[in-house]
Amino acid sequence: MIEGDAMSTGVRGPYGKTPQVRRQIIEAAFEIFSASGYRAATMKDVAMKVGMTPKGLNHHFATKEDLLGAVLELRDEVGASRHVPRSAHPSDALDMILAVLRDDAATPHLIELHISLAAEASQNSHPAHQFYADRYNSLREALCGLFAQARAAGKLRSKLEDHSLAALLIAVMDGLQLQWLYDHDAVEVEPVVRSFLEEVAPDLVRPRSLSAAQK
Repeated sequence: MIEGDAMSTGVRGPYGKTPQVRRQIIEAAFEIFSASGYRAATMKDVAMKVGMTPKGLNHHFATKEDLLGAVLELRDEVGASRHVPRSAHPSDALDMILAVLRDDAATPHLIELHISLAAEASQNSHPAHQFYADRYNSLREALCGLFAQARAAGKLRSKLEDHSLAALLIAVMDGLQLQWLYDHDAVEVEPVVRSFLEEVAPDLVRPRSLSAAQK
């Protein structure tokens, strides 16, 4: 998921046990939550994957919610470069968005985790609900700012309001990534998003070769 400025996950747990073992547990949970979803996964699943007893797992993470907090922190660590700075020039921000979408093809586990958890977390009772609500709000605000700058500079073609464009771009990215998970060969996320942005703000979207040269 492309994101706005980084923020705290807001989901914490009793960390501080053996660092290496803890990391193995978190990475195992990352894989299981991505594949099965948070609600369907069990602490027993995670314990079996790392070769320990449920009691041993509880020594490191007392509850599944604590473990989810650690998984979300790992997701932030792995995806630290995915945040859209609010101060970025619109063309630079679009370059970054498109670059992240290209990189996603090499990290499907991140997309699987995002799609799985984001859908589950829409329920108010889900422990990651506020995490994803905050992330979507932050991203909408960042994209609204981007489109507002473009509109003020006369470089926005669309007549849609900025907040509608922001929501539409997020929907396009999430929807394409979901389709891509079903069939990697049938959908290419970055080229389609690039085409969408070229329709909305053609003067802001740099050619792919130029974008790469400026990195």
